[in-house]
Amino acid sequence: MERLFTRGLTVTELLEVRALLEPDSRLRELVKREYSWAMSAALDTPTPNSGSSAWAQRLGYPGALIALRQLSYLNGLPALDSDTACRLFDMHTAGARAKEGIAKPDRHIGIEEFEGVFVYLLQSALASTPRPETGRS
Repeated sequence: MERLFTRGLTVTELLEVRALLEPDSRLRELVKREYSWAMSAALDTPTPNSGSSAWAQRLGYPGALIALRQLSYLNGLPALDSDTACRLFDMHTAGARAKEGIAKPDRHIGIEEFEGVFVYLLQSALASTPRPETGRS
């Protein structure tokens, strides 16, 4: 599995990741706040030729990368690799582009896709962390 963070997660960080992935966690609230902040800070304008209002409310990758890193830092997680984050953005926006009939990546991401990237990141971090030995022989 590809390394997502610049280093492995500590026990405390793993606990935070597990807490964020709980059904009634504050994850959605955090994602919305950081995404909205990045949209405001970037002053992103609607994507050219956008056909729907949902498509128009998309954050450019540079702003999305800043918001994703901020989400990580706010939750005590290590830094994210930029190239990996952009590949995750591409992976999660492919379905929306196909639905809208857009073949080429436009380097913008919607809030649902952005949340999907963050959840994927958290789940992958858990899955890639070695399990502690139980001491059984």
